[in-house]
Amino acid sequence: MANYVGGVITPLTVPQLLAFDAYVNDLAPAGISTATISRTADLLKLYLKVYYDPLQIKANGESLSQPGVFPVQVAITNYLTTLEFGGVLVLTKLIDAIQAVDGVVNPIITSASARFGAIPYSPIVESYLADAGYMVIDSAFPLSTTITYVASV
Repeated sequence: MANYVGGVITPLTVPQLLAFDAYVNDLAPAGISTATISRTADLLKLYLKVYYDPLQIKANGESLSQPGVFPVQVAITNYLTTLEFGGVLVLTKLIDAIQAVDGVVNPIITSASARFGAIPYSPIVESYLADAGYMVIDSAFPLSTTITYVASV
């Protein structure tokens, strides 16, 4: 289980987890044992090369029509936050979300890997099922440093 706070998916707090656990136990048939868990997110490390239209996006990925907005980063974050809990990250669908951004000509994922907890990163070839049920971009590898923008002229 997870919580959605200020646009960010987070683990449940201890009181929330206890309340949810009590709720699940009340609903469970007699004699059925239940357990609820809430883990920190799996971490995603993503490297991309994005060919863009320089009439719509700046060389740093900022929108020309909406200063301060980095639409490729927004598309990636939105994709991750709108994944169904327990859903699967599918690289093709992530590319589709990025291609829907005005000004993106051709996005290429050059590397994608994920990890849960202390487990080392493992490469994502086609899809990834998050152990925690959800995932976020690893703050040690922010999108602002892992996306290379190339003008398509």
